[in-house]
Amino acid sequence: MFTPGIKASAIARMARIVVSALQKQGVELCVVRAEATQKMQEESIEFGVPTLSWTQKDDIESAIDLADAVVYHVGDNFPFHEGCLYWLERQRGIVCLHDFFLGDLFAAWMQNHHERGGAILKYWYGEEIAREWPQHLSSPDFIAATHLKAPLTEWVASQATAVIAHSAWGMNRVLSACSGPVRVVPLAYEMPQAGDIPDSVFAQCSGKLQVLTVGHVNPNKRAESVIRALGSDRKLRESVVYTLVGMVNDDTRRRLEKLASDLGVQLRVCGEVSEAELLTLLSNADVVCCLRNPTLEAASASAIEAMLSARAVIVENHGFYSELPDDCVCKIRPNHEEEDLVRILHALSSDTEARNAQGVRASEWARQTFSGENYARQLMEILTLSQRSALVSEVMQGFAQKLESWGGGASMLCLPETLDKLRVFDVGQVELSLVTAVPDKTS
Repeated sequence: MFTPGIKASAIARMARIVVSALQKQGVELCVVRAEATQKMQEESIEFGVPTLSWTQKDDIESAIDLADAVVYHVGDNFPFHEGCLYWLERQRGIVCLHDFFLGDLFAAWMQNHHERGGAILKYWYGEEIAREWPQHLSSPDFIAATHLKAPLTEWVASQATAVIAHSAWGMNRVLSACSGPVRVVPLAYEMPQAGDIPDSVFAQCSGKLQVLTVGHVNPNKRAESVIRALGSDRKLRESVVYTLVGMVNDDTRRRLEKLASDLGVQLRVCGEVSEAELLTLLSNADVVCCLRNPTLEAASASAIEAMLSARAVIVENHGFYSELPDDCVCKIRPNHEEEDLVRILHALSSDTEARNAQGVRASEWARQTFSGENYARQLMEILTLSQRSALVSEVMQGFAQKLESWGGGASMLCLPETLDKLRVFDVGQVELSLVTAVPDKTS
């Protein structure tokens, strides 16, 4: 299993849960840490199984020779996933896809693979986008300009023997690129202290509503919208304290603090904190704002953490967040952020009992849904499906090569009368290639 290993990675924490669950099911594992070399020096997670660095090539080749399956956890962060990309093109495997936008990952990889990168862009998105895409790289609007036209999801999915993703909203691109089975499985996640929060923390700290946003403070987190919403309403200005936790650059900090000061909003910018400090902040929060626009991830660790912590959670009604149960989170319309935030924050601040009840419902649902045992079980199922699918693909490829050797080019291979003869394989291929299990919100 290739995965980041440093504690700063939410994917690493998730992978540890899956490793533990697989061990309980009798699976023997070897973990390969996929971070860039400079990241290997940072504090790492203990997986409890033999662990290698992706640069230990001879040892990894030996491990692959002995393995029944190779699994890659891939997200949109090149320094965390460099080893996954290196080995995935040498040994295809099951990809656990953590983001439906991989543009940043691709941009960093392309620095050393310029010609191949250009060919990939042209193949999936056409000549015009391939020509324009590099022009957006140095722009602060890179994500906004490219996430719909060229998310690069297909680039990784096409190299996989099977794909597991953690929500359904971006699966069309995966299905268009992966020839093996595809499945939606809720992210595995846990918080050891979740559920042990005493009732006393439900009381509003210092008599004011505590609103929290967790994660890298960038435009995608919509902190500015929250500040403007609070500043637009006198009651909210006086009754709400808004806290930002996560990496933030100096320019962003100064800009948000000035905006809050100008609007009379009570803002705290904490920067990066320890895990213990984060748990304390979550336990003291009344409301957690998990806004994302655009939404890029297949699942949100911060939203799941907030739900597991029994907090009232506000999300935008799109992407992964739209698939969360309506009675467990408050949803705002992406094009009406400030207006809906004012309305929802008024409702949450005026009815403590209803707010706490929503948090309890969210916690109970999240514990059942984001289960390591379920993830491990479905990973083993898709492993079996991918092995069967690989045999079918191998046979189909053999027929295609034979037809080509007889003089049939790509145009002939795509003719209906050619494809009709290969539909003898359709029953198995449809079953294997389009297995999609959308998470059941009731169980």
